[in-house]
Amino acid sequence: MTTPAIIWQDRSTICPDRIKQKIEDRINTQHSSYSKWYIFLVDELSETVNQEITSLAEEEKENAACLVLFRTKPGEDTLHLLHLPINGLVSLHTAASQTELVIADIAAYGCFIEGNLHYLICNYLDKNHWSKKRIRHLKLDRDKPYSILTHVEHEILQSILEGKSNTDIANKFHFAQSTVSVKINKVLQKINAFDRTEAVRKAIQFGWVHSVR
Repeated sequence: MTTPAIIWQDRSTICPDRIKQKIEDRINTQHSSYSKWYIFLVDELSETVNQEITSLAEEEKENAACLVLFRTKPGEDTLHLLHLPINGLVSLHTAASQTELVIADIAAYGCFIEGNLHYLICNYLDKNHWSKKRIRHLKLDRDKPYSILTHVEHEILQSILEGKSNTDIANKFHFAQSTVSVKINKVLQKINAFDRTEAVRKAIQFGWVHSVR
């Protein structure tokens, strides 16, 4: 495995060397298609920082990952960056405490964003683009997950999105309770989720889900 180039774009003094080393070590041991990793360290967004991130993201589209680390949780003012080919918007705390998860998701799926941004994105879309009808339920795309999940696992994940219990799933598919637990754990493992809640978040994050109103 070729060691990727890691380029730090440091616009902050917030990141201790030990955290930088931890991130670099994880990138170097993580199999991915990226030959370069650009990592921005940002205290807060400014016009200059915006221009630098925009310029780099637009120039380095192929075989390069772009991760932006913020001193605090990225807020609504960072959502415009998602229009760029950026792979991660993350707080320094998350990058330090969940290094393996952040790098693994970017390597496997090309994306990791701070958890609070999912809520902000939904709010933004509701406010600016979607109808005012309430979401009745979340529906898993029929095609997108099949490169990762089997048909049965797809149905299991759909049941998780619907908030079904293990008993509900067992009754629906005529599985034993133990079989349901095994299949749910397999789904969680495949999408690198700790629990059901994170599985829902990951499915939304990967663009596998659309809302039915």
